Amino acid sequence: MPISSTLHTANYYARMAVGFASYQLCRRPADPVAPVREQMLHREERFLQMAKHVLDNPKNLYRTLFDFAGCTYRDLEVAVRQKGIRKALDELLDAGVYVRHSEFRGREPLVRGGREIPWKLSDLDSPWGRGIVEHSTSGSTGASYKSTVGNASYVQREGYEALAFREFGFASRPRVLVSSILPSVWPLRAMIAWHHLGSPAQRWFALGVSASKAWHYKMASRFLVAQARVLGKKIPFPEFLPENDFAPVALYLAELKRKGRPAVVRSTVSPATRVAAAALERGLDISGTQFIVSGEPLSDAKRAVMESTGSTVFPQYHSVEFGTIGYACRQMSKGNCVHLVQDALMLLTRPREEPGQNALYATNLAPHSPRILINVEVDDSAVIEPATCDCEFSRVGFDLQVRDIFSYGKVTGQGITLEAMDLIRLLEVDLPARFGGSPGDYQLAEREGSAQTEVLLRISRRTGVESAAVVQEFFLDQMARLYGGHLSVRMWKFTGGLHAAIEEPEIGLNGKVHPLRFIGSGRRSAAAEVAAQ
Repeated sequence: MPISSTLHTANYYARMAVGFASYQLCRRPADPVAPVREQMLHREERFLQMAKHVLDNPKNLYRTLFDFAGCTYRDLEVAVRQKGIRKALDELLDAGVYVRHSEFRGREPLVRGGREIPWKLSDLDSPWGRGIVEHSTSGSTGASYKSTVGNASYVQREGYEALAFREFGFASRPRVLVSSILPSVWPLRAMIAWHHLGSPAQRWFALGVSASKAWHYKMASRFLVAQARVLGKKIPFPEFLPENDFAPVALYLAELKRKGRPAVVRSTVSPATRVAAAALERGLDISGTQFIVSGEPLSDAKRAVMESTGSTVFPQYHSVEFGTIGYACRQMSKGNCVHLVQDALMLLTRPREEPGQNALYATNLAPHSPRILINVEVDDSAVIEPATCDCEFSRVGFDLQVRDIFSYGKVTGQGITLEAMDLIRLLEVDLPARFGGSPGDYQLAEREGSAQTEVLLRISRRTGVESAAVVQEFFLDQMARLYGGHLSVRMWKFTGGLHAAIEEPEIGLNGKVHPLRFIGSGRRSAAAEVAAQ
């Protein structure tokens, strides 16, 4: 690693260490749910406070969008107080006050009424949401978005965790984490929160560290755990699993079951499914285990594998760009469904051209959010409807549920998020330039494997490629150069989750060959069925 890169990495993790130390030492309320209730009570006035901040600046992006829509701050204030936040935002969306995901990421100009609207990243900054721990998104094919997360945001998330503890009654049960190490930040944040709530993690089984370039992630992860332990937090050091082997987790869960203390497992969806499959293969009894999963859609097939062990599984919905979006309650035991955290976020939907898809648009309601976002497309599809259950989440006012969640613009398999545009260039430009063929001859498709989400790289016979393995090696090498790509390559090699094959790309519902095919993006079209015969 070059000296400049080494220094940048060291500085980045030094700031992260300071940020996590500040979070661990900050004051928190006696009742961890109190900040959630308080924000729910004041969300309208605080949203208006944030809106006024951006609308008072004539050069701000939102001021321009509001002017284009013929809407003033006073109009917004009246609409929010008379009709509520959701209805007011819905009317703004219809009037043109929104930002598409491609515009948000700086990949396309923001155009309304035939006129391009100039804007800058600082238009989105919240002066109340500054922190120390840095979160960033890809800049490889567009604008790089960096923001810092403050203590108030982390304490708010502890409130959501506390609601889940009360809802499921598992505060006294042993907690097991199955996840990647850094650069993924959420495992450390989650374990710190669990300690604060009196239910520390017992074991941390770490994934995907066999690649030689991962040494600094390993060192930084161990340092942050050591720092937390010095500060009095009961956080385990990561235990690195053998490559593509989840049996050690299953054996530990079976041991806890024998002792009459079945565990709560926090993981992304595919690793959790692999743990359950390992238990089934070895005939291990892990019944009573509760899997809490996120990071990718919870499909019926993956749910069935986990439930066949006698375990239960419940999803959560989080986003790097938008933070926590939803938590499931006990009654959400079917499909992929969560309560929307309406104290800090509001979601709207609009139908997309592809049948069965609804674009989500998100608005931040809490000042501690790193950015002020009004009707920004999430790049996911879902259905939003009233929640009719009586649970801890409903009782604090989270009366909307988000179901049938999947991404139409990102690969999210195995808890890894990769932007579509990054991958499209690889598939439509780099691979044809290296191996022949043209756009449409290479396709990356998520599919349900026997116990995990797998990714298939399809290579058309028209390319003349003779060795799929050679293409796969080149693809992974190029992937590692993208933001987040190195973690993806580590995970795919660890789990054997990516395969290349010489076969014709699948035809989409509209009769076109899409370079990316995501789980949940639709059933096979009639044309695809004919082509497959």
